Amino acid sequence: MNIFRIIAASAILVSMGVLSASADTVKMRDGRQFEGTVTHKDDETVTLQSVKDGITTELKIQMSQVEKVDIKPTADNPLGVARTYVKPPPKAGKYVEIPIVGRIGEQTLAEGMAGTLAKASEDSVEHVVFYVDSQGGDLDATRKIRELMQSFKDRLKFHAVVRDAVGTAMAIPMLCQDVYILPGATMGGTMLTFDVDKLPSGKTEQLMRSEVAMNAARAARQRGQNESVIRAMFDPDYHVVLWLDKKGVLQATTSPPSGNDLGKIIYQSDGKKVLMASRDETIELGLGKAFSGTIDQLGSPLGIANWSKYNDSGERNMQAAADKVRANQVKAGAAAGQKTQKAEQDTHNLSERREQLKSYIASNLAEAAQWDPSKDMMEYTKWASAGDGESRVYTTPGGATNIYTDKADVAIMALYKAMQGVDEMIGLEKQAAAIGLKPLYKPGELDQMRQQIVIKGTFLEKQRSTMSQIVRF
Repeated sequence: MNIFRIIAASAILVSMGVLSASADTVKMRDGRQFEGTVTHKDDETVTLQSVKDGITTELKIQMSQVEKVDIKPTADNPLGVARTYVKPPPKAGKYVEIPIVGRIGEQTLAEGMAGTLAKASEDSVEHVVFYVDSQGGDLDATRKIRELMQSFKDRLKFHAVVRDAVGTAMAIPMLCQDVYILPGATMGGTMLTFDVDKLPSGKTEQLMRSEVAMNAARAARQRGQNESVIRAMFDPDYHVVLWLDKKGVLQATTSPPSGNDLGKIIYQSDGKKVLMASRDETIELGLGKAFSGTIDQLGSPLGIANWSKYNDSGERNMQAAADKVRANQVKAGAAAGQKTQKAEQDTHNLSERREQLKSYIASNLAEAAQWDPSKDMMEYTKWASAGDGESRVYTTPGGATNIYTDKADVAIMALYKAMQGVDEMIGLEKQAAAIGLKPLYKPGELDQMRQQIVIKGTFLEKQRSTMSQIVRF
């Protein structure tokens, strides 16, 4: 075949629009399909570029969401060799393990399992085993894990091996196809608590617990589980009796059975506690199967040959996410410590300044009282007859008028300083009250003090003006 003819023919087809430089397609797992030019592809992502009306756009897609990448023949690929990516066949018997250990939201996070699930799907590793040993944790963190697991439920097979699954940790085994219960395990709900200040309008804690329980029960029903069992794990007000008849069949009624049907009562609501099941009760309730081995021995009960671990990415990724949370907590703690230290220093400074200011106000008021000339008016002036029938001012030796005005000046200045101190103290007392410090003055005392200072200062100013106008005869 003549290569030059192929190149020429390809060019003609491109010019006719039969063969386009933007003919690559990416088919998604949800059925959608995108067209353009694949400019980049690796194990994690594929980038598709398209041009419309002179505008170039790029779409970056996670390979975990892709069913097929088809790179079709173009002018740049004249031999017509289609480079097509198709998801490889499942790796038989391979699994990854994800630990659900410790508090959800701290040691267990959706961020710690997202990469593991995506890579398992990309590499056609079908099985994911969750080792669950948790007393639950943050509701929002649990919601993220649940949503992440649901997004992969059609691509991966989830299994759970349970040591303990309590409270919100119940969400993980509830989403698994197979649940195996280890000796000494417990499974059950918890008395959920909510921040009453953040509850939606018209909602109560009791109502919120009931809604959570009903949502969990609805999900359980869709998976073929007994919804009364799940609801009893989260709502203590849900009136139910869970019991086994003499044939070992689980029953859920509103009252204990009468007659000879009763074999065993597992749980009876009393409005105070939720269902917490032992290993045997968990199995009797249909929540799991007995298992005494290790995860690498799970292939036998699952009926899977060549059962083996694919890699340790599940443990590594979860540990990395938990370490990141701890690092952020340490950083936040250090910042909080610095903030607390600053707050303590500010409180100390405020208390110290208030005490200093209180002494400053008192000392200036004392100085004003000491130099107040109005209390000794008769020592400065008195009216007397000059003997010739005219009234004259008698001035004491040393210039009484000058003495009066000098004292008045000192007293007025002291009153002014005291008033400045009172004004500052009013502001400081408000700051002190805001952080819970004990007030130094009774309510309204500073305002009354300020008013008295103004009255006294105005009086002294007026008297000083009068005395300075006295002339000697």
